[in-house]
Amino acid sequence: MGIAQETVEKRLPPIEYFSVSSHPKRKGFRTLYLARLQQGHQHLKRRIATFNEAAMVDPFWGLAVLSIVLSPDQQYYCITGASQSIIGQIGQPPFKTIDDAFYGRFSPDSRYLLGYRALSGNLELVDCRRRQTRRLTEANSTLDRDASKEYFYHFGWYPDGRAVWFRLDWITPTGPLPERYYRLELTTGRKQVLGAAQSRQLHTDWQLLNPRYRYCSPFLQGNRLYAYSRDGRWRVRVEPYYPYSVDHPEDRARVYVEQRGGVSRLVVQAERHGWAKVYPQDVSVDGRWVLLIVERWGVDGNGQRVLQGELVAVEVARRTVLYPLVKGGKRVAQFVRTNQLEPAYWFSK
Repeated sequence: MGIAQETVEKRLPPIEYFSVSSHPKRKGFRTLYLARLQQGHQHLKRRIATFNEAAMVDPFWGLAVLSIVLSPDQQYYCITGASQSIIGQIGQPPFKTIDDAFYGRFSPDSRYLLGYRALSGNLELVDCRRRQTRRLTEANSTLDRDASKEYFYHFGWYPDGRAVWFRLDWITPTGPLPERYYRLELTTGRKQVLGAAQSRQLHTDWQLLNPRYRYCSPFLQGNRLYAYSRDGRWRVRVEPYYPYSVDHPEDRARVYVEQRGGVSRLVVQAERHGWAKVYPQDVSVDGRWVLLIVERWGVDGNGQRVLQGELVAVEVARRTVLYPLVKGGKRVAQFVRTNQLEPAYWFSK
């Protein structure tokens, strides 16, 4: 594109991401770090937590960290494994261990963690300051185990952090539960059923679509994926997105950068790239840079056709594409990801 890669790298903001390595002294344990990448050099910035590998083992996939989320102020973590989840303050042992896969989102003020237990079906609120847990709902329906192995919620925070919304997405022996959304006030415990207009707002309102504060199927938000800047003024939108299937081996997605109350700009056209899947990670606070994880079809060591991922940075004004983890044909940092729909890379402050 007429610009030397070294020149582009100097303009690229520092990137933070998760890095996992074996514990040097405790056999069977892994340590999760917060790493930083700047101008092609990797630094381990901060230790997040140490966890037992056995707690993260999935009977089919083996070692699997299903989800890693940090609070907005980067003071607390929630690490979800196949059979155990841990919640704690960064750099310290967990103050809460759950013998279940627990999927959560922190509140805008970082104090609370809202999430659900996949096997028991309970929606819970963890007060990270007081180390207390409050059960918001209990599973009062039995799953159809032939159709679903786990309970599932769609949920999120309202911007003021005083209320949450949720929807139960369960298949029971008598059929799916009604598609009903609830709003729950945290101080009073008052729960109300949302009307049609209020329910639609959950999947259209700018503030309510920020994935930092919601856990929801892309299908409900029009088969779109989003990532927001730290201050919420910019976002990157990817569409369409479909979970991989025989019907959707490739999405040929378009990538937009949008400013709240302002313009929407197409920065990556579907016909100009060969990416099968695109996952937005972050957009810089000035709207100049976008981070994406992209997947292409390739062949693994066994000769099998597989989707292979890589981190991509796009300079919006010039539409320059850079691969930050690769420099001079060599990899400078390991490509790491957990849940495909959760950001694993973001721009540093």
